[in-house]
Amino acid sequence: MLEVLVVILMIGIILGIAVISLPQSSHDQLATEAERLNALITLASQEAVISNRQMALDFTPDGYRFLAQSDKGDWQTLTSGALHPRTLADGLQLDVTLEGLRLQLNQQSKDSAGLIYLLSSGEISPFEVTLETTTEPIQKYRITATIDGQQQLLIDE
Repeated sequence: MLEVLVVILMIGIILGIAVISLPQSSHDQLATEAERLNALITLASQEAVISNRQMALDFTPDGYRFLAQSDKGDWQTLTSGALHPRTLADGLQLDVTLEGLRLQLNQQSKDSAGLIYLLSSGEISPFEVTLETTTEPIQKYRITATIDGQQQLLIDE
């Protein structure tokens, strides 16, 4: 009887390792990335309030980065900790609408015109970020925020 339990335990461990080592589908990556971005925006917004400094979120065609305003007023990319720059996995893309205007991520200039501001007062630039798969069937997640800092993660079916 003990031998059977040991065999069942070994099979369970082997199956667990096999499942962990399987590559994620683009739909799994999409859900993970949407949840991560939503959590990071919340974290950056809270960090702005707690540290009493302005933060911002900037998007590139293949990812995003968080910035903090220095005492001199210039924007510096955060390069360490949870808010370090991120690159999207292959098969995912971003669409960003900032205060009702769609950003052209492939033509975005280096100035701060496309930044989503996370202010020390708790206010956020109103935005909508859509993360979607580039392969069929297309699946989308939307993250929205209002000026008063209310944020939502929605799944588009």
